[in-house]
Amino acid sequence: MKKHLLFFILFSLASSIAYTQKTFEVIMPDVKTETDYIWMNLKDIKFFEENGYKVAWPEGQFMEQLKTKALDGNLNDNDYALLYKHMESKVYTQMNYFKANFNVSMQASLIDRMVIDLKQHKKNWEFKIFPKYKIILTLYGPGGSYNADNGTITLFANSEGKFKQYNNPACTIIHEIIHIGIENSIIKKYDVPHTIKERIVDNIVNINFNYLLPGYKIQDMGYTEIDNYLKNKDDIKQLDEIVRQLTQSK
Repeated sequence: MKKHLLFFILFSLASSIAYTQKTFEVIMPDVKTETDYIWMNLKDIKFFEENGYKVAWPEGQFMEQLKTKALDGNLNDNDYALLYKHMESKVYTQMNYFKANFNVSMQASLIDRMVIDLKQHKKNWEFKIFPKYKIILTLYGPGGSYNADNGTITLFANSEGKFKQYNNPACTIIHEIIHIGIENSIIKKYDVPHTIKERIVDNIVNINFNYLLPGYKIQDMGYTEIDNYLKNKDDIKQLDEIVRQLTQSK
């Protein structure tokens, strides 16, 4: 009873804090949302393995069988139906998301502040800002992902409200918001490879917000040569030209 009461208190606090959020809302997924996200990750499993991502999956033999089928390219519609049934009957519990919901909501003012700061980039090149981002929590996947078309961010957490790589979820959230901001105007425009893309985003976060996010880590991956071109905020103003020259020289 005490555990359920604690969850209720955390959920109520997170809900009340959500009213102060200007730039995002936190969404706890239903069973279909989680199933769809796991299914999407299964289809991308080769990409994750090739690029060294550690992906969280539901535990058990059933999931191992699906992963094997995914690697072999043998998934079918019936596998999705079985996955949904498995999630609904044996895995999904809404209470597992309450603590993460609370912890993200506690970072509302910090995230709002950083998003407002990012709007300055619209003066120099087209940085896409959404009026409000949707942050969908998940217990699965590689840690974070984004949809640049609708401003949705999927954020990994565990049932204890802990996040991958960081104690502060704002680190991952602002990373994904920057991905969204440059996806069409820079990344797709110049067909930027994944390794360069990640390094660009890490540099933008570090240059703009190292004083707000002292725990932010530059990933041990990516095209490190871009670091020589992105050292300060004035360099970021020239991002379009920097990336154009780099991609044309390759």
